[in-house]
Parts: sequence; structure tokens; C-alpha cells
Amino acid sequence: MRRPALILCLLLLLPAVSAAPRSLGYGFEPSYSPDGREMVYAAVEDGVRDIFLIDEAGRRSRLTSDIYWDGQPVFTADGRGVVFVSDRSGKRELWQVDIATGALEQLTHGDGWKSHPSVSRDGRVVFTSGRHPDLDLYVLEGGAVRRLTYLEDEIYSPVWSPDGGRIAFVREGELMVIKDDGTGLEHLASEVYSRGLAWSGEGRIFYLRKGAGYDLWSVRADDPDREELIYEGVTDSWEVDPAVSGEGDVAFSTDKDGFYTIYVIDAAIPPAYLGAPPEPAPNPAIEPVESLAISEDPADTGQRIDSPEEDELEVPAQGEDRNEIVIPDPDAPDDRNVIVDEDRSGFMLLAGSALLLLLAIQGLEKRKPLYRL
Repeated sequence: MRRPALILCLLLLLPAVSAAPRSLGYGFEPSYSPDGREMVYAAVEDGVRDIFLIDEAGRRSRLTSDIYWDGQPVFTADGRGVVFVSDRSGKRELWQVDIATGALEQLTHGDGWKSHPSVSRDGRVVFTSGRHPDLDLYVLEGGAVRRLTYLEDEIYSPVWSPDGGRIAFVREGELMVIKDDGTGLEHLASEVYSRGLAWSGEGRIFYLRKGAGYDLWSVRADDPDREELIYEGVTDSWEVDPAVSGEGDVAFSTDKDGFYTIYVIDAAIPPAYLGAPPEPAPNPAIEPVESLAISEDPADTGQRIDSPEEDELEVPAQGEDRNEIVIPDPDAPDDRNVIVDEDRSGFMLLAGSALLLLLAIQGLEKRKPLYRL
């Protein structure tokens, strides 16, 4: 378990890394489809602001083509339509266009301009409405509109959490989060630019902050103390409208090339915050064993008691002659060793056997037989 913990510590010490963005072409206000394979965006062509779609193969199509102001497009939950803001009714309201047929439908009516729609996975639409600077959040569900907040403040860029339970938005330069029932208002970050938020599936909220240009940052909704710099904007450029795909890509628009262009950056790099390291596995239980009795003074008996730090075993000492072997004798005095000479032992054994044989012969000579043949 030590190596994963070490890798985690090293990642926590790494500075934020800015990957190189790639250009998708002219446009602004990008938004990904639910499956991440398509993108809608706004662009001005022939002096008219309209809605466009580009697929993963790079094929481009125009969804609206008229004299009206159309912008801030987002996909419907099923990916078959696009919700956007348009002034075609005389003031800015929410509209929906069917991608396949081009059919248009007006979704909202009433006082106040509507802006910054965001669609949840279950089809609810959150947006801002009111008269600037007194704006609030509203939710469109099942054809009915309900007011979510009563802040009457500068509120911009609401976006749903992946589970649809919360909404992030910008309030006077502060990144805020609120529950979908209007309770639990929380603060996550400061000095946040109002032009766009994105909430990724793994819980990161992407936003913009003024630096040399406008820098792209992310923060985790469950840990607002850990922020990550994703992309550092070019001096005097404007980076706006972040959008996140399910593949870890973040799109945004920037005027660093002299006109607004959509760029995509890979934000699937390991974030600076990875969570707590896993708990180490417990060591297997070791059953105690009965200790052996050891003499208090092993001295020179051939035994040795080593300290726990020592790994080597002692080799029994050898005598001066190669035929002599020191045999430890636990019962002998401390300074006594029994020396056995193998050559002398063999001679004594042979002599003893000869002596026994001689005595046996002498005994037979002295014994007289009881009869003669």
C-alpha cells in the first residue's frame, strides 16, 4: 500500500498543468450534446446571429437562419432539440428548435428578458429572468415556470449539477450553489467572471477568472478549498462560455485570434485533488509461540544469543586440527570443551576388540572337555 500512497502525495504536490487547446473554428457559446458527439454554438454570419451544429466528423449545419438575435444554445435532455434565447417575439424569450425538422416552439412568455438556459438530465430548464440588475433563477418544468430564488441581484450563467439536485450560478462575481428547491445556498469561489459555467460528471465546476486574460479554473463542489488552473488566458484576451463533455474535454470561446473562436482543451488530466488515500490493509494476525528456555550465561558452550538486528548465524568454532570438532556440552563447565580425536578413537576400538578376542581364547584353553572322541 505504500506505493499508491506515494504516488498520491506526489500528485498532490504537482502544480496545475495547462494543456494546449485546439481550435474548432469561428463561433462562441458552445454546448455539448448529452452523448458528447455533437456541439451547438452561436455565430454571426452575413451580419446575422444564428445557431449552428457541428458533429464529431466536423460536419456543420445551420439550425436557424433569420434576421433575429439567436444565442446561448443548449441541447434538450434527449439530444433531439436545442433550447436557445431569441428575440423573434419582440423580446428575449426561450425557444426550442427540432434538429431534424427545424420546427420552432416558444417556451416562455411574460415580462422580463430570459437568458442563460441550462437543461437537466430529466428535462427541466433553469434560466435567469428579470430586469437588469435585478435578476433571479426560474425553472421551467412541464410547461410551467416557477421562481426559484428571490435574490434580485446580478445573477448569471446557471448550470445544473449532473444529478439535477443542485444549480451553480454566478452572483456578483461569486460562485454559488443552491438546491433545486431553492434552499441550501452555498458559496464556492470568488472573483468569478459571469460569462459561463460548466459542471462535469465527476463533480468539477468550470469557471473563468480574470488574470492576464481570462483564465479557466475548476473547483470541486464538495471541496471548494481546492481550486485548479486549467488554462491560462492570453494577455488582454477574453475567454468565455465554458462547456464540458462526457469525455473530459472542455470547450470555450476566446478572441485571442482577433475574433471569437471555439477551442477545446483536454481537462481529463488528474486533478490536483484526488481525495483521501485508501486505508492500508491490516497486517495478518501472528499467534504467539512458547519461548524456549535459554541459559542465563551461554558463554563458550557453543551457543550464541544474537540481538534482533543481527541476521547471520554463528558457525561452530573449529579446532586447530581439521579432525577435531567442537561439540557443545550444555552440562559441562563454562570453560570446558570435549575434544574427540577420530584417529585415536579408531585405534582404541581396534585394540579393545583384540583384547576381548585374546581373553576369549584363553578361556577356551582352560576349559576341559567332559569326554574324548
